[in-house]
Amino acid sequence: MNPRRVLVVANLTASSPELAERVARLAAEAPTRFLLVVPASADGGKGRTLTWEEHEVWHAAEGRMQRAVELLQARGADVDGRVGDGDPVTAVRDVLLSEAVDLIVVSTFPEDRSRWLVLNLPDRLARATGLPIVHVVAQAEPVAG
Repeated sequence: MNPRRVLVVANLTASSPELAERVARLAAEAPTRFLLVVPASADGGKGRTLTWEEHEVWHAAEGRMQRAVELLQARGADVDGRVGDGDPVTAVRDVLLSEAVDLIVVSTFPEDRSRWLVLNLPDRLARATGLPIVHVVAQAEPVAG
């Protein structure tokens, strides 16, 4: 039997305990391969738009992705990661061009702090992909380490 394929879309919440717990639960339910995509957004999700260089944006997203992959692997998940387009919908569509996906997990901050929820990202992804969406809410930004 082939493992279930789960696409995880997260930015600043990629290393959150809430996301790590949800990934661990999904992995415990059935053999699962995860692909974490961290959009390379110029503002890092914080609303900043001043003087970012493209390579700085990419490297910052890559660092968040690598830390999250290491954390999830330490919890026993079979996970790979990549940096995607700065727009999370485009990042997901790009993945779906080359990867079969059964489920999408979207990780955000709570509604009062989440630009992705203002943009209605979970519903937009459901409409754009036709795939089931699991929304994980991270309560606090992980401490960089």
